[in-house]
Amino acid sequence: MRLGFLIRITVFLIVSLTVGIGSARWLIARNANAVAVSAGAWKIWLVGGGGADDPYGTAHYLITGRLPPANRVRIYETERDDDGVLFDSDCVYKVSGAARGARWWEIAIIDPLAGPVFDANAPMNGISSAQIIGDADGTFTVTISREPKPGNWISPGELTRYALTLSLRSARPHQTIEPAEALPRIAKGECL
Repeated sequence: MRLGFLIRITVFLIVSLTVGIGSARWLIARNANAVAVSAGAWKIWLVGGGGADDPYGTAHYLITGRLPPANRVRIYETERDDDGVLFDSDCVYKVSGAARGARWWEIAIIDPLAGPVFDANAPMNGISSAQIIGDADGTFTVTISREPKPGNWISPGELTRYALTLSLRSARPHQTIEPAEALPRIAKGECL
């Protein structure tokens, strides 16, 4: 009699946990995408603005295995170019801008489903303001392609579908970086 009761309790707990965790992940994934703030092709999930953390913004990062950004860091993401077309790994893209108002920034390629790509054998998939070769007027251009290109270059590697992240760290505490000043343009070039 006790064994039957323990089996029923165990089955109940397993089913309850599976349904609970599954429905929570589904709701978070569905709603985390709904609360993003858009700025051109770029989106940002706000996690700590105004004193209260946004649980869906925080969940957006945690679901892909990333920690939410620190207070002075803003992370913008996009899976599309400025024309609204999804990135194609067989095409070349030019990311250009000025990143004014940011003390430090980084453009990186991520897997939209799994997050950052950590492969020591993969080609360079991110570049920061410390590494960039800038133009005389303070602007920069980064080329995204599978094959190496002269100048600032990053590669999606073997990813067929990818996204870009732009991490911006403000120069001073409580400084707001205006997206119009900092967000680069993304233009599609030739395709294979």
